[in-house]
Amino acid sequence: FNRRLRSEGFEPGVYYDAKGKNVAVQVLRIPLEKIFSKVKTSRVFDLQINDGGAAEKKPVLIKEVHYHPVKSRIDHIDFYGVDLTLELKIQVPVEVVGKHKGAIDGGVLEIYRDMIEVSCLPTAIPESVVIDVSELGINQNVSIRDVKLPEGVKAVFEESFAVVGVSAPSGAEEKAAGEAGAGEGEGA
Repeated sequence: FNRRLRSEGFEPGVYYDAKGKNVAVQVLRIPLEKIFSKVKTSRVFDLQINDGGAAEKKPVLIKEVHYHPVKSRIDHIDFYGVDLTLELKIQVPVEVVGKHKGAIDGGVLEIYRDMIEVSCLPTAIPESVVIDVSELGINQNVSIRDVKLPEGVKAVFEESFAVVGVSAPSGAEEKAAGEAGAGEGEGA
C-alpha cells in the first residue's frame, strides 16, 4: 500500500493528539517538503484532514520525521494536534550570534546545548533561542538562567546548566602548568 502511495507522490503519516485520537494521513510529497523546510518541528501550522468528504483543519506540530535510509526524502511523518489554549513543552534550537571577546586570545566557542526545552503556548513557540556571545571571554559561559527568552516562554530545567561557553585554546592549560612547574624548580 505504501509503495503505491509513494509512487503517486504521497507520503504516509499519522495525526494524533493528547485526547488519544489517531488518524492515518496521506500527504503530497512536494508540499510536505516545502512546509517542513519552513516550520521544522517547532512551528504550529494548520493540517487539513479530509475524513469521509468532510474537511477539518487542525493546528499541528511536526512531531517526528522518518527519512528513507538511502534516498534523501521523507519516508513517514507524525503530526501532533495541539490545543492552542494549553502550554506545551518543546525543544527549540539555539542560535548563537556575535563574536566572542575570547577570540582575540584564541579562545574557542563551544556550544554545549544546541536545543533548549521551553514551555509556552503553541502560538508563542520561538523559531530559535538567540544567545549573544559578544561579551564572553575565555573560560566564561552563558547559563540557561542567563538566557533571555521571549515573553510567555520559560525554560524547562531541573538545574541551571551552561548552554554556550568559550574555552581556552588547546594546549594553553598545559603550557601554563608547565611554566608554573618550571618556576617552582628554579626557586628550590
